[in-house]
Formats: sequence, C-alpha cells, structure tokens
Amino acid sequence: MGNQFSYAQRTLRLAVESFKDHQIVSRDDIGGRWAIARRDADGRIRGDYYTEIISLHRGRLFVGGDIDDCTFGYYSSGKDEDPRKLHRDKVRWIGETNDIPYYVRQKAAIGMTDGYRLTTEYDAATARQQIQERIDCAKDDENLRNIYQDALDYTDSSEALQEYFSDHPDIREAFGDVTSSRVIFAWAACNRLCLLFKEDAV
Repeated sequence: MGNQFSYAQRTLRLAVESFKDHQIVSRDDIGGRWAIARRDADGRIRGDYYTEIISLHRGRLFVGGDIDDCTFGYYSSGKDEDPRKLHRDKVRWIGETNDIPYYVRQKAAIGMTDGYRLTTEYDAATARQQIQERIDCAKDDENLRNIYQDALDYTDSSEALQEYFSDHPDIREAFGDVTSSRVIFAWAACNRLCLLFKEDAV
C-alpha cells in the first residue's frame, strides 16, 4: 500500500500545485459553466491548465480543457432547487470530497461509461509493492510464494504482468492499478473552483 499511497500523493500534489493560482476567468452561474486559469502579471489569461467546468444535464459534471477531459456522474438533487445552488452543489459534490481513490474514481467511471479504462492507470512501483505483500503473506505456501516471486520480473508493464498471471488463473487480482491522473487533475480543478466559490459572494 505504501507505494500506491506515494503515487497518489505525488500526483495529487502536482495537480493541486497546478491549480493553486487559478482564478475564475469566465462564468455563467445560472447556466452552471465556469472557466478557471492563471493570469500573467499583465492580466492576460494563460493557456496552461486552462480548464472549463460545466454542469451538464442529468446530473453529470464535465471537466476539461488543457487537461484530459473527465465527466462525473450522476449527481442527484431536489428538482425545485435554485439553478445557481444546484450547479455549485454539483461542483462541490466532487471538489469537496476527499475520497479520490474510490468515490471520485467511481463517479468518473460512471460518468464516462468506460468500465474504469480511463479512470485507472498502471504503476509498476505499486504493483511490486502489492506483490511483495503477497509474498510476505505466503510464507507457508512455497508454490504460491514462488508464483508471486517470479511475477516481480514482469512488473514493467501491465500487459506483461497480465500475460504472466494468465498462466495462473486462480490469481485474479489487478496489481498496480491506481487512480488515473485524468481523474485526479479533474478533481483538483473542481476543488480549486470550490475554494474560489468561498472567496466570492456571487
């Protein structure tokens, strides 16, 4: 778990750092559409990490721009809510959640209907750590321990590891799977917008 945590923390720190100076540069609070970006000293909008956050129909939330697009689904709310509150609450639904590995990734997988293909990445260090944990737990099973020990030679890629374990169908774990940077950066953009909401009274 240690490496998975380290990978997530590294990516999260990078994402939060990338958005820490962003301001709202375009907004439609009634329609639920915002753009956030950094500005140069002369006030010009910078294009790096320029991000649009859009409240879509049927409880979906789109985040994209100079980051990989991500759609979260599905936010539910009262039908008679004020549109401005509804759209902001939808952003807070993602941006104020701290459970990125499970909750945020799950909502991204639902919103993009991708079966976790776009919301999950492979991290070799995480795979090695997870397999080492299995080796340590298999002290009384020499055969199982040897299977896991040999697996360490195939952790350079997800494909190689999957091919290795295809010869051992009783082992069905997905080693090395971590939340994709796509999801983490989209969350960080929403999180930054939530902080900006608190700064204004609009």
